[in-house]
Amino acid sequence: MTLLKRRCAQVVKTHKAYTFCLTYGDKFPDAKESKKEFIKLQKWIYKKFKSYGMFWKREPQKRGATHYHILAFLGEDEDLARAIGESILKKWCALVNNNYGDKQYNYCLNHH
Repeated sequence: MTLLKRRCAQVVKTHKAYTFCLTYGDKFPDAKESKKEFIKLQKWIYKKFKSYGMFWKREPQKRGATHYHILAFLGEDEDLARAIGESILKKWCALVNNNYGDKQYNYCLNHH
């Protein structure tokens, strides 16, 4: 809890918070592999968007797939925040596409 409090205190007060969810389609890895894929995405996010922060929670769905709830602090400019959200989604879909095929990529884009 102390670490969470410290990280929350680091959030820039002027940044608006946005939420979104990342998931898999019909084909999906086990929870361990899913977390590895998410960590790849997380490293990409932190490299590309250094001045923004996020918290996430991994959650299993009833069907067995893992999905991620994300709370992202993306600044004041709503258009820029949407563009960042779109690029995060596209990167996630590209990771999923590389592992599970083109149909999976289209599924992810259509269901977010």
